[in-house]
Amino acid sequence: RYGWISRIVIGTLIGASAGLFFQEFSSRYLPQLNSTLQKPLWVSDANPDVTVWTVITNFLFITILFSVLTYFTFSYEQRGPIKRIAILGRWFLMIGLGAIFGNTVMARMALLIGRVYYLLNDWLMIRVGGG
Repeated sequence: RYGWISRIVIGTLIGASAGLFFQEFSSRYLPQLNSTLQKPLWVSDANPDVTVWTVITNFLFITILFSVLTYFTFSYEQRGPIKRIAILGRWFLMIGLGAIFGNTVMARMALLIGRVYYLLNDWLMIRVGGG
């Protein structure tokens, strides 16, 4: 008889959660979207800080962004030129993730070298290196 009251509570909780999620989403991602869409794509007299190199890097950024977003679009079958753009986006992702992984490996190797140097030079008193 009183089961309908639970729907009011559940509806209120769902509405509040959706509102909080939308507020967090908009405060986090809309400034990023705004700064991406405001990148200058040509040199003009109105903005003297924009150089040709800035325009080239901005075009490259937008190209990579849209090709990666095309790769992650699964709402339709990708055929023709859209498929080629998606494949290019996959390559950009592999290059970027490979660079991040390589950087991580190199940082760990630097830490390992520093620790081995400490163990040999300071702890075991075996002089290594030029120092």
